[in-house]
Amino acid sequence: MPSRKRSLLSGVLVLAVSLFGAITTSPTAAAMPPPAKASSPISHVAEIVVKVDLPGGHTIAEVAAAFPIRIGSAVLASRGIYLVQSTDPHNRDDSTRLAAKIAKNRAVVYAEPNSLISIGDNRYHAWLDGEPNNAGTDPTIWSDQPAVAGLQLGAAHARNRGSGVVVAVLDTGADPAQPALKDRLLPGWNYVGDNADTADVLQGADDDLNGVVDQAYGHGTFVAGLITLVAPDASILPERVLDSDGYGNIFVIAQAIIDAADAGANVINLSLGTSEKLGSRLLEDAVTAVQKKGAVVVAAAGNDDTGSPEYPAAQPG
Repeated sequence: MPSRKRSLLSGVLVLAVSLFGAITTSPTAAAMPPPAKASSPISHVAEIVVKVDLPGGHTIAEVAAAFPIRIGSAVLASRGIYLVQSTDPHNRDDSTRLAAKIAKNRAVVYAEPNSLISIGDNRYHAWLDGEPNNAGTDPTIWSDQPAVAGLQLGAAHARNRGSGVVVAVLDTGADPAQPALKDRLLPGWNYVGDNADTADVLQGADDDLNGVVDQAYGHGTFVAGLITLVAPDASILPERVLDSDGYGNIFVIAQAIIDAADAGANVINLSLGTSEKLGSRLLEDAVTAVQKKGAVVVAAAGNDDTGSPEYPAAQPG
């Protein structure tokens, strides 16, 4: 981490840690690429999450016929949830206004902008000091950090080491070559590239044009390592929902939450958050759905040491 202050765990369950990576959100278009095409989740086309009233006999075709949109993703179609994109060449980037119009349609339960999510902090890596490509390989830097004594992990591990528990980490992926994670990673999914490779990798691109390439590389590995420190016998299910610049979107995160629970995750970790209230019905629906399956959803309290609420951590559940 950039400082030793951030090496301390900001929140802990008996079996999981949720921390780091404050994010910013905005109701701008932020789409996953079409299936089988890997690219940045950042889009400049208005993207709207639409939930159709399936029990009422309505379909997404009704909505598509009423507005200048096309279906961008239908992976949650069984739940009546679709990601649609504007096809209006004169109004392709105003997602808030388009969502408000679509929400008034009688076939629609709700419509909301597909909010962009990004990790606000820069470099992360598996060990405490150095850049990701020069972090060193001394595991004692990791295993002897002050948080170990502060959280009394020795006493905790005498009671429970997390055996049989699956923790899903929704992040930038996880490095399978990291020694601390050896034999702990389960097969997950890469929602950025739409494939099964969940490795935490450099992409070599400055997706947000801020002058920093791959600024979030290593974040998912870092978080998975901290969870392993707390629950050394737990399994990690990596879900790559953020690219190496730290960008993703609400539609993908909600999808990954549901998929993680379906894959048997007991704990779903979101090391991301924002002080801006999300107000996402889709995210609320996803959390409610997995809680009914018995999964615990954990989100970051933030890195700034304030009493201000962070979202989605402050949302019910």
